[in-house]
Amino acid sequence: MINRHVSVLYENIHYLIIHKPPGFLSEPGISSDLRPIVLDDLIKHYKPIKDTEQWRSVHRLDSCVTGGMLVAKTKNAATMFSRNLKLGGNKGFGLIRRYVALTDNAPSVRIPSTGILKSDGMITQYRQVKNNCFIIDLVTGKKHQIRKHLSSLLHSPILYDQKYGSRATLGRDHIALHSAYIETKVGRTVKGHIIPIQPQDQAIWETITTIDGRFLPDIENELVRKPTLVNITNTVV
Repeated sequence: MINRHVSVLYENIHYLIIHKPPGFLSEPGISSDLRPIVLDDLIKHYKPIKDTEQWRSVHRLDSCVTGGMLVAKTKNAATMFSRNLKLGGNKGFGLIRRYVALTDNAPSVRIPSTGILKSDGMITQYRQVKNNCFIIDLVTGKKHQIRKHLSSLLHSPILYDQKYGSRATLGRDHIALHSAYIETKVGRTVKGHIIPIQPQDQAIWETITTIDGRFLPDIENELVRKPTLVNITNTVV
């Protein structure tokens, strides 16, 4: 794995938006797993210049997924964001997470361009923006939810995700799934964050990004746009 570090993209008094490189664990795994841990790496590099004592990860990404994560800077902020993730609505501090996925192929089943995927208590809302490119909103947040749904329900596994059927490989610690947009609501203040692709990963995403890692305008527009409520007839079960 390339020697890389977690980087801070945005900071205010309540939280940080950070970029997680591929191969980093969101939380400690088994003791024999020597892959770096997001919060440990972040604190290691920022402790000399910042008060990091109360920093807490609020949500997780699989080690093979890149992109944005929110790190709370205080225990209260961590509690408020976690409350929203558990209870939704106007509880706590609002937190929306939105992903971009490239798949091996266009879906082999006929699907609407916007829909909901449901299975085993997991609910995922998707928008197909190109033949093999999807923007994903999590309604629930189960383990490997996006990866399972695109593979099993749309028969279109995420590019490089061999665990769920991709024919292509980039190593176990990198697939074409990126946490691309995080929106927060703290009090009345709503803030959206688009997380660009890092230079080391740009080749994977070159069909939908500029050379500096920014998403193309049509993709950015879809990332910031609130998804339309989908009629139940557009549900893939």
